[in-house]
Amino acid sequence: MKTLFLPAALAVVTQATLASGATPDFVSNRVNINQVNANVFEAIPRGATNTDRIWCAASEYAVRRLGADWRQSLYVERGYGRSVTTGRPTSVQFTLDPKDTGLAPRESGFSFQAGANVSIQLANTRCAEIPFRMD
Repeated sequence: MKTLFLPAALAVVTQATLASGATPDFVSNRVNINQVNANVFEAIPRGATNTDRIWCAASEYAVRRLGADWRQSLYVERGYGRSVTTGRPTSVQFTLDPKDTGLAPRESGFSFQAGANVSIQLANTRCAEIPFRMD
């Protein structure tokens, strides 16, 4: 009786986990990336992390998953806040096209204030400071 129950319970838990969005769209250096909508994605650090990891992961996602050009700008859509895709307490949202989201671009720089922006190539230089590891 127990042997029949275990596989069924495991299947239910697996489906519930996948339905809840527990699997990130992309992972880079302990930062999960999830697409929020067609124009916005969020970087969700796992555990304590520095800002370099967030910029690095966002740049990697923009190029590898969204097909962005290295010269394109990466904009902070929303600074630190609760993740809308996972509920975790810390995330930063990014966009590649501020016109589509109504975002007013600000000065360039690595701050997490809405509108702050840098080129994807410059954001990717933050990866050089991080020892690379596959998650």
